[in-house]
Amino acid sequence: MTTFTVPAKEFKHFRDPYDPQKGSGRPDKYRFYVNVNDVPEELKDWMDTNPRDQNLDTNVARAIRDSLLEDNKSFHLWNRGILLSASRVVYDNRSGLARITFEDPEIHGDIDGGHTLKVILTQREKQRDRGKTLPEQYVEFEVIVGVTSPEDLAEARNNSVAVNTKSLEELKDSFGPLKEIFNSHTIQGNHYVERIEFRQNQMRGKSNAIDIREIIGILNMFNQELYPNSDMELAPIQSFSGREVCLRRFLQMGLDDDADEAECRRKRDQVVADMRPIIPDILELWDYIECHFTEGTSAIAKRYGAKAYSNYDAKSRPNALFSDAELRYSIPRGILYPVVGSFRALVRVHPDGSYYWALPPIQAWKDLSGKIAELVMSSSQELGNSPTAIGKSKNLWNSLFLTLSFHAQKTERA
Repeated sequence: MTTFTVPAKEFKHFRDPYDPQKGSGRPDKYRFYVNVNDVPEELKDWMDTNPRDQNLDTNVARAIRDSLLEDNKSFHLWNRGILLSASRVVYDNRSGLARITFEDPEIHGDIDGGHTLKVILTQREKQRDRGKTLPEQYVEFEVIVGVTSPEDLAEARNNSVAVNTKSLEELKDSFGPLKEIFNSHTIQGNHYVERIEFRQNQMRGKSNAIDIREIIGILNMFNQELYPNSDMELAPIQSFSGREVCLRRFLQMGLDDDADEAECRRKRDQVVADMRPIIPDILELWDYIECHFTEGTSAIAKRYGAKAYSNYDAKSRPNALFSDAELRYSIPRGILYPVVGSFRALVRVHPDGSYYWALPPIQAWKDLSGKIAELVMSSSQELGNSPTAIGKSKNLWNSLFLTLSFHAQKTERA
């Protein structure tokens, strides 16, 4: 848990209009101005919730820099500001100080305005090296408390449009073949289909909702039309980094952009039918690794609970995605995607197109959990223990894939 204290001007608390008495747990919003010289340096360590990397060599970044350095007292008017997700905001009227608390790096941190934040911190450091400070400029902070899934908000704010593709596809029954599989499947006795959000806001107010795009991102990793095992360089990193991109790839199913909708549907439905024998296993594998990953770290004498992203000391942490089981530690998506995705090396295809496993995936996890954990924890250390950097590391994706591939080949030859 980290708390930042900043001098705040024109502090305003906006209660959700649908929940003015704060009874249903809907998010609250806070807005205020912060002097650019008071922006906390440590915010740069809470960027995992922002889907974009910040490139300060772009025209946009240069324009932000130029506006910041002008002593015109207008930066707060022209700049979009910095959007944060937090667990708590407390304002002291007497001191004028706002206390912003972050707990979970997968939920709390910078959601939008990453370029603005990085420009301010970079330019402030340069001025400090010259024995100076930035001009007296202000930047607007918008802090939302109570966000449980920041991805949609980040994607919408970063693109300035709402994300509605899944809702439109639900109307077209594009998820029908998947629903047939989910409806007859439970994980640890949990009927997870009842928590899947197939259209926007469908699960508003429900705990541990599952975005259909997340499930599609998971399944895409094993889809031999999109990520054939014959191409070892084609790591499915997009499954981790972009839900909307995953959905579009699933809908198009590898066909050219000019393919008509009916053709895409036929191809998509056929691939889902071919994958049907392994789809329940994929989701069970995700759940098993989420619930048992720390057994792998224990086997190599690594203290997983010492990592900030483990949320070991947090008052609460998300339950397992599919089984909804309580977890002792949080396992970030940045770890789960490359680990689970590596098991695509076990996928084989019958002559009739149907998928099967070279060996049972959960047994393969039990055989290799220590080795997998060693690769992950070493990568975590090298990448500053950033779940986002871990999830985007092609070296880690490839190393894990090769580990599973060699194990499968050795088992098949035995």
